[in-house]
Amino acid sequence: MPELPEVETVRLNLVNLVKDKTITKVDVLDKRIPSTSKLDLSLLNKQTIINIHRLGKYLFFEFNDYILISHLRMEGKYYYYEDEEESTHARVIFYFNDNTKLIYDDVRRFGTMELFTKDNIYESKVIKTLGKEPFSHTVESLYPLLNKSNLPIKTALLDQHIISGIGNIYADEILYDCKISPFKKASEITKEETLNIINSSIKILNDAISLGGSTIKSYHPGRNIDGKFQQNLKVYNNAGNKCEICNSKILKTFLGGRGTSYCPHCQNVGKIIGIYGKIASGKSTLLNYFKEDNFPVFSADDEVANIYKNDIKFTAYCVHHFGEACLNERNKVNKEFIKQVLFSDRDKIKILEDYLHPEVKNRAINFIKKNRNSKLIILEIPLLFESKMDTMCDYIVGLDVTLDIQIKNLNRRNSKNVSMDLLINSTSKFDKVVDKLDYIIHNLGTLEDLKNEYIKTKNALLSI
Repeated sequence: MPELPEVETVRLNLVNLVKDKTITKVDVLDKRIPSTSKLDLSLLNKQTIINIHRLGKYLFFEFNDYILISHLRMEGKYYYYEDEEESTHARVIFYFNDNTKLIYDDVRRFGTMELFTKDNIYESKVIKTLGKEPFSHTVESLYPLLNKSNLPIKTALLDQHIISGIGNIYADEILYDCKISPFKKASEITKEETLNIINSSIKILNDAISLGGSTIKSYHPGRNIDGKFQQNLKVYNNAGNKCEICNSKILKTFLGGRGTSYCPHCQNVGKIIGIYGKIASGKSTLLNYFKEDNFPVFSADDEVANIYKNDIKFTAYCVHHFGEACLNERNKVNKEFIKQVLFSDRDKIKILEDYLHPEVKNRAINFIKKNRNSKLIILEIPLLFESKMDTMCDYIVGLDVTLDIQIKNLNRRNSKNVSMDLLINSTSKFDKVVDKLDYIIHNLGTLEDLKNEYIKTKNALLSI
């Protein structure tokens, strides 16, 4: 979606092309646009475009008696023609008295127009609710708005009621420039950080305007014209590349449903580390090492055990699929009974996974949110790739182990049926995903060796 620099570039282009032109006719080719207009656009007949203004991401076409508010949304564009040519997705056409025309083109029809008389323009919800632009905000005006918000600062910057004009691209760039974590609560932002946000916003938005905005996908300020600021983006659209300041890998995740790119080192964001390995490969021991070093640790095995013990919905789910025989004397799901069912009918593993995978994932997401300030956030998920939770991780550490050590470890933990445990867990894709692992720890069977491998891997993770 075009943000402030892109909309300002469109405005400047349109001012040069259509200012002082008089409309002779308006054709609304798609009645869904303008979707919010209370006045008919035919009222603009014989009206002259006096000027075009902008507030946030909105364009304000000023006529003699009216003001037309236009929002481009995802795909809206204005094309100016001096001949009979028309655009592919024309929705509204403004004809001028010099035989030129301005076409509003919108392939997805998300754009909006709203017409007001100059006397009732202040009835517009846009004017009533839109926050100040970064150019107008001061610490005194912005800090109280952030201070009372529990949103992550990235999400707060996207809230047009708090600060207008900033979208996903520039929010990422501004926070990187300020060295502020996008996950930090807006209420925890200091006055000094508020000033830095304002200053970085002004600097970056002005730089983007000077280069015509950022053409990432479909934004074009005019026919056959691209913006150039995308060549200057530091984090947005750069996931996997090296930070130009510290050489760390730029990471990307989702925050409030929006892709969010950042440098974990410069912006002090915890790295999410996935721990992956076969059954009895030493994952629990590795987790204990992380715990001893005070890193937050999420164990899917512990969460599953908790689900078996306390989740009433899971109990009902198992009874429905496996019968009441799956319950123990305390009316809880008997894990050993479930193992026997899965051992005898491996097709039923999916029944169990359909419940456990989404539940564990939701718990992992909440765990990450609570621990974003930690340098490393550890997720131990035995079926990391099988459950598609590998996408949640910034780096993945795999534990490689031989079959004889697996058997030795299972016997040490008093497994009731080693063969069954190995078979049920044979769905592990470890050998097939080795190339997707960032680090591999080879568990040679001794605690000393494993501890030394842990120290090397931990230090490597902290240094990147």
